[in-house]
Amino acid sequence: MPPGERFVIETADFVDRDEAASFFRGMLARLPAGTRVGPADAMHLRALLGRHPDAAAKVGPGVAGFTVIRTEHAGRCFAAVRTDGSVVDFSVRHCIHGRAASPFQSLKRALRVAVRADVEVLRGRAGADDGAPFGLIVKAYLESRGLDARSLALVSRPGFATPVVADEAVVADFRAFHRERASAPA
Repeated sequence: MPPGERFVIETADFVDRDEAASFFRGMLARLPAGTRVGPADAMHLRALLGRHPDAAAKVGPGVAGFTVIRTEHAGRCFAAVRTDGSVVDFSVRHCIHGRAASPFQSLKRALRVAVRADVEVLRGRAGADDGAPFGLIVKAYLESRGLDARSLALVSRPGFATPVVADEAVVADFRAFHRERASAPA
């Protein structure tokens, strides 16, 4: 969709993608984390979710409703509450722009969760810096272990948007790998 072109979902017609993004940001801004989305807003979210590049996987067995959940960085996002009781987050941006996160991007987010406490300790040390860019550390880890981002299962956690790596042994191994590559005090 070229810039400035109308963005249309079943329940609304927006001047462009920016107007649609603003509409859904406004909706999210007025709903605290843990809130079940009301029927009028849920109708728009259901129509928007249908535009997600991975809509079938997000919808799963069906959507019973929507809620607002916390993200790892003190933010909030929408999540679909499925008819089987499971909850899956989705990105408004991905719905509007038609691009889902790659397996590598999803794994990188999950591994960031795994090392968050280590990073806080490192940042608290005098003379420490952030070391190598995180994406390069993840890439080096995968290459050194002969792994592919698609081969590592991620699992959702109730109430959080960012999934975690399912295999605790991989998490422990990555934490050790990350600590070796993160900068130590000067």
